[in-house]
Amino acid sequence: MISHIKTQQLEGLLRSIINSARAAVKDPEDYEARSNLMWSSTIAGIDALEEFARDCGIVLNLKELGATEEMLPKIANSTVILGGYKKLTEEEILDILKTACSGNRF
Repeated sequence: MISHIKTQQLEGLLRSIINSARAAVKDPEDYEARSNLMWSSTIAGIDALEEFARDCGIVLNLKELGATEEMLPKIANSTVILGGYKKLTEEEILDILKTACSGNRF
């Protein structure tokens, strides 16, 4: 079921896509309109992917996996040893995990 807020987001995206498409067709050199069109389409795609993942029963955040706020420091500490292309501090990892646990996208 789509919430009232989600409905308003979708309406805003559709308005943006319609307005940007009209502007881009009217003036093919209007790169701002083309950029807005691409961003709106990207956001709509992310929302559709999230809805698809939920429909499939895919877990979308750490809380749904059963992680609690108290577990995050230990999880952050265990990931520091794995490394990657960018070295993160335990604090940075903990901030990322807190966001993932809250269910917020950004």
